[in-house]
Amino acid sequence: MNANSLKRKVYIEFLISQRLLRQKKYDYITPKDEQLLSIVALAYVKKTRLSVTDLLENQDMGSHAAVHRRIQKLRHSSMIEYERTEDRRRYQVNPTEKLLRYFDQFGNLMKTIGKTHWTRSEKINAGYWPYRLVLQETNQKYFLRRRNAHHT
Repeated sequence: MNANSLKRKVYIEFLISQRLLRQKKYDYITPKDEQLLSIVALAYVKKTRLSVTDLLENQDMGSHAAVHRRIQKLRHSSMIEYERTEDRRRYQVNPTEKLLRYFDQFGNLMKTIGKTHWTRSEKINAGYWPYRLVLQETNQKYFLRRRNAHHT
């Protein structure tokens, strides 16, 4: 199995597992909701303030009314919360612990699938293992030696 087919296999298995997890625990989240949650989570990670108005102005999400309905749905499902800003008319959108756990579950899923497929021998064969097996002349024992930079 070459490196590209292994990457495809891992990614496709992740997509299938992701879909199953969503169907099992988060069946109320649609792909558009997922897009909105990703924007909120990325803003949180970057420590950027994200207001409801910022979300409504995103043209890729749909009309203002549709985006507002999604925001309300996610707020009622405790995935996002509002925080009042200095400007009393604006609200900042923040992820809740439930949303962070949601993304943690997907992260754990990626980790598990990666560990399952990327065994040491596959890493060596795919060229991703940073060590190479070398036969030591003096005592005929195998040991790992760090690869040179040009052997990546």
